[in-house]
Amino acid sequence: MTLDVTQATEIAYKEIMDYPLLKHSMDVGMLCLGVAKRLPLNDADTRLVVCAGILHDLGKTRPNTNLTHSEMSYNMLIQYDNDVAQIAVCHHTFQKHPVPDLDTLIGVTDHNRRLGQIVAICDKVDAYMTRNHKSPKNAFFEANKDGIFDQDIKDAVYDFVTMEHKRNH
Repeated sequence: MTLDVTQATEIAYKEIMDYPLLKHSMDVGMLCLGVAKRLPLNDADTRLVVCAGILHDLGKTRPNTNLTHSEMSYNMLIQYDNDVAQIAVCHHTFQKHPVPDLDTLIGVTDHNRRLGQIVAICDKVDAYMTRNHKSPKNAFFEANKDGIFDQDIKDAVYDFVTMEHKRNH
């Protein structure tokens, strides 16, 4: 099966009952869209990265003491879209100390791992903006400090968040 953005949004609204988590998930999806348009990605990859951004924390809705939320997200998403599941599972892979290194275990493709970088940095930028009340530009610098991302992805994120910052001021 292949997910589209509408279906990903419907899954998020059905499964995520915690409003702050739902807002974060939708915000990450929107950040992913802005970044995807600046890289640029083709329509299929844009769809994948936006869906993965929306659903990357789905596993937090079903706590499991034996699995991380990334593993739970993967297990929940694999029934809908293998690529989205692979991209979402990578969102903690690009830290200096990856938790978990699950992408290697499940055989994430290099292409999906690269798309996972977008979800990872957008997740961190949104977290810094929301939890730490950082400006988008400062959130980017904080997110980038402990992440390992390709330069073109960092450039696209910086371009998008500084454009958004200018628009809102």
